[in-house]
Amino acid sequence: MTAHIPARLINNRSNHNAIRRFQLGEYWLWYHANRDDWCICWYDAEAHTNRRVSTGVGGGSGEIPPIEAQRELARWFVEADMVSHPSLPATMPWLSAQLSQPVRPTPAGSPLLTDILKRWYNDHASKLARAEGYRYAIQHLERFFMRDGEGRVASVARVSDVNNAMIARFIAFRRLDGVRGETIRGDIAALRSALNWAEREELIEKAPRVRDVDPADRSPPRELEYSIPEVARLLEAAWRLPERRHVHLFIMIMLSTHARVEAVLELDASQIRGDRIFFNAPGRLQTRKKRSIVPIAPTLQPWLESRAGKIIRYRVARSERRCRDGQEPGYFERECRDIGRAFDACLIEAGLACQRASGARSLRGLGSPNTLRHTIHTYLQTRGVPQAQIDAAAGHSSEVGSGRNYTHLRPEYLSDMIDAVEAYWSEMDRYTCVHRRAGPARDK
Repeated sequence: MTAHIPARLINNRSNHNAIRRFQLGEYWLWYHANRDDWCICWYDAEAHTNRRVSTGVGGGSGEIPPIEAQRELARWFVEADMVSHPSLPATMPWLSAQLSQPVRPTPAGSPLLTDILKRWYNDHASKLARAEGYRYAIQHLERFFMRDGEGRVASVARVSDVNNAMIARFIAFRRLDGVRGETIRGDIAALRSALNWAEREELIEKAPRVRDVDPADRSPPRELEYSIPEVARLLEAAWRLPERRHVHLFIMIMLSTHARVEAVLELDASQIRGDRIFFNAPGRLQTRKKRSIVPIAPTLQPWLESRAGKIIRYRVARSERRCRDGQEPGYFERECRDIGRAFDACLIEAGLACQRASGARSLRGLGSPNTLRHTIHTYLQTRGVPQAQIDAAAGHSSEVGSGRNYTHLRPEYLSDMIDAVEAYWSEMDRYTCVHRRAGPARDK
């Protein structure tokens, strides 16, 4: 006699009626009557919605799933490894026998891509400045894996499945979403980074090659730069509201150091030593996108004094009730990992905006935080700063050998670059003074 997974009474929140469903751990079977298809369902707590994937099995009464659908649910349950095995019902001998077998070593290259992406994000990417972007990229990749396998449980994507054909299908899949080549390139970069990380952590033997978006599909180089009057308006917009002061400090650091956006967002006070900023934190390995050591420009120096912990932190207003007695300040600070929305709001207030596409009424800012890097790069070029100093500050230095570890100790290190930065802030004096307000009253 065939054993069935015992049904449990589960409360349906939509109509508050109890319905019967067959469930293992967090997963249950649901019959899609219109398609004659049994689906594996689960609740996605992060997205606050139910998810489902087809088993490819039909038939049954719509109340009792066929044994084939039950077995697909069991395979999904075992593969996800979401619950402990000892508490399995005694009425499921075929599943108990399957779980009691010795675990065979996983062949190289066979782990699930979703598992690799999840571990990479939780253990590594979630701590980076672009964590939010990586999280969205993972969501799009997982959505593609479901679609690419036609929703069947047996076609879950594994590391060994990654090849040029799969990436080409993913590019076409994202094109249907109406996104640009650079956005797709970012999604692919997340997958590539996750696989390379898994190889370094010895989770897989060898990371497969992940092709990039074709050059013809990429966005053209961005030539947008901000003029000094535009930056003045941007600084004033950031300074006007206390909850935007972190954008003001971010702009000051970006234009004074020529650093990368992620390096500034992750900057900690412990990385400021003497008159130098060490953008590569202690213990962090240098990557292809190198982080440099930059002298602190005189205009920037007062803004960094007496700071502790993360440098870029945004303010959150407290409730009126907690501020009424005057015992607590009107805000508290949190670490900032993404500055895009606040920066965009400052751009719009500064008049650096345009209409959104598709006829939307709302505005969007012109440029991004990285436009500041392009802006100061161009200014240093026009001031005749030696290319070697510009490259060293930007993290493009090609110095090799042990001498590169001591270059920053020279008294004249990046001196021409710092002189040009000070000239930039002197020109800024003609349009605003908010970059000179550092001191005891800077946060008032």
